[in-house]
Amino acid sequence: MWIEPNTKNNFSKKDINKEFRDLKGELSEAEAKKTLGVYLANNIKILAFILTGFRLHPRQTILLKAWFKNNFNMSIWGRGSGKSTLVGIFAVLYAILNPETKIVIVSSNFRSSRALLEKIEKLAHSKVGKLLLQCFKKDKMYRRPDKYEWELKNGSSILCVPLSNGDGLRGLRANVLIIDEALLVPRKIIDNILQPFLMAGANIDEKFRIRALEDRFIARGLM
Repeated sequence: MWIEPNTKNNFSKKDINKEFRDLKGELSEAEAKKTLGVYLANNIKILAFILTGFRLHPRQTILLKAWFKNNFNMSIWGRGSGKSTLVGIFAVLYAILNPETKIVIVSSNFRSSRALLEKIEKLAHSKVGKLLLQCFKKDKMYRRPDKYEWELKNGSSILCVPLSNGDGLRGLRANVLIIDEALLVPRKIIDNILQPFLMAGANIDEKFRIRALEDRFIARGLM
């Protein structure tokens, strides 16, 4: 079953791929890198295949794009439908495309949450995952009884922590929170402990600096 909100978008969608098809002439190295980045960010299926060798089913591609586009997502899947693999791919692609991002994965039990990160590690160490492995600082993730974490070279990180009663999670902060098997997680823990992960922003000084810069550009008519 597929449910969409009854809303209308009042903006016209840009055809990014048409813009690339219309490109002519030569690009400098810096322009080529930027253009490739924009192309791959708008063609998630191709990016996933290049980095992991995993061929996304059209249904999976739609879901992955939806997760990137929307702030709040809930997916209800049956067993063996590939949800763990897709969540792992989403986590690593989001971390790559959004530098300095911290992704926290929790589940009703630590085994389930760390299995998602182990999916990424397995893909990175496969024969076709050499490019993905190069995105991380180290070949292996950091493992402790109370934490699994893998840091990327762009400052992003993916962290898995045990849930228990939730008290040990207080103080954690994340840009993206993934709750696996959310139905088994008490609503009280979600509302009082997990959701506040997302409420405190990081790099406040940097955000104020960018906001001031944007205000100057707007005043000059450049934005």
